Amino acid sequence: MRVELRNWKFTTELVLPADRYQLRDALDKLRLYNESKVDCKVVRCGAVPMLEGMKFDDDLYKINLLAERIDGCDNDTKIHNVMIQALLKENYDRSLDELITVTYTPDVPVFPCKSFYDYGEIVIDNEWFDEIKDVPEEAIPYLDTYTIGREMADREGGVFIDDYYVIPDNYEPIDMEITIEKPEQSFFCLTIAPKGRDAAKTGEIYYLPQDAGRIGEFAHDIGVEVDDLEIVGFKSALPNTAPPSDSDISKAYIYQAVAKKISTRLSSRGVIRLKAAMATQMPMSAGEINELIDRLHRYDFDTSVKSADDYGFRYMENIVNRQFDMNVVGDSSFAEIGEALLERKGCTVTDYGIISSLDGSLYGIISREPEQTEDGTEDCDEDYDDQPSEDDIEMG
Repeated sequence: MRVELRNWKFTTELVLPADRYQLRDALDKLRLYNESKVDCKVVRCGAVPMLEGMKFDDDLYKINLLAERIDGCDNDTKIHNVMIQALLKENYDRSLDELITVTYTPDVPVFPCKSFYDYGEIVIDNEWFDEIKDVPEEAIPYLDTYTIGREMADREGGVFIDDYYVIPDNYEPIDMEITIEKPEQSFFCLTIAPKGRDAAKTGEIYYLPQDAGRIGEFAHDIGVEVDDLEIVGFKSALPNTAPPSDSDISKAYIYQAVAKKISTRLSSRGVIRLKAAMATQMPMSAGEINELIDRLHRYDFDTSVKSADDYGFRYMENIVNRQFDMNVVGDSSFAEIGEALLERKGCTVTDYGIISSLDGSLYGIISREPEQTEDGTEDCDEDYDDQPSEDDIEMG
C-alpha cells in the first residue's frame, strides 16, 4: 500500500507496511518529532483497491497496522480484504478502527463463488431458500440455479467481489479496542547468529542501544562464546550509514557505543540535525558518525525550509527590515534566489531541513565582492559579518 503523508507544508510518500525505522524517518521528514498523527491519503493498494483515494487523519503506526493486516496471500487475509471492500462499497465513510477490526473478525460472511449460478448451488446445497425445501430430491437438478442465486442475493443484499460473494449486512464485528505499542527509539538494528549455523533459523534481532546487554545472554543460552557469534544483518535509522566492514561481533559493540552516544547526547531535534548532516555525506562508518556527533553544533540548521524557493523567502525575510510585511510579495517565486544562495553559501536542502556547511551560516548577510578601481585600490561595500545575531534569525 503506497500512501502520501502530509503535515502542514511537508509531504512524503511511503510504502506500507514499513519497518520502525522507515516509519520514524517519515515522521521526521514531516517534522513530527514527538507525535505520530498524520494526514494520510492512500495512493495505491493492490490488496484492497477500494482503499485507493481514502484519507485518514490518524496515527501512522495504526495505519501501518492496517497495511500489515491486509498484506498477505493466505486465504483468511483474502477473505477479510474482500469484506473490507464490500463494507466500503456499502458505506465509504468507515473509520480506520472499523477497517482494522474486520481483519480480526472470524467467520465473516464471505463465500468463494463468481456468479449467481455458483451462489445458487451453495444456496440449494445448504437449503437456505425456503421455497425449495419441499422439492423432492430427484427434482433438485432441474431447478433454475441461476435464478435462485440471484433471488437470494437480492434478499440478502449480497455482492460479488474478486471471485467471492459477500453479505455486508450479515457482518458482525467483534468488540475490540485498537491499541498500538510504539517501539523505543533505536538507531541500529543487528541480526546476530552463531557462526556456521543457518542464520534464518538461529539469528536474533537486536536494536541498539537498548538490546546490547542481550547479546551475551543469547550466547549463553545457545551454549557458545560471544566471540563465536557474528553479524549477519544490519539496518540503520540514519541515512548514508555504512554497514560493518566485516561480520566480527566486536563491531556490534562499536555501533552500540555510537547508539548510546546519540541517545544520551542528542535531543530529538539533535537527531534530526544529525540525519540532515549525514544526508549530505558519503556513507559513513560508525567511527565517522561518532566524530560527526562531536562537531554537529558547528552546522547551522533550519527544519522549516523544504526547498530552494522556501530558503530564498526565508533568507530575504531575515535580512529585510523587520517591519517590512513579506506578505506583499505574495506567491512570488524565490527559487532562483534560493538556488544562488545555496551555491554561494554551500548549504544543502535535505528531506529534514536545510543545513549549512561546516562552520557555515544559513542567514548571515553576504557582502559584495570588492572591485578594483582605476588607481588599483579596492572599492567595496561595508563587509558585513556573515554570522547573524540571535535577533536576526529565528531558527527552526
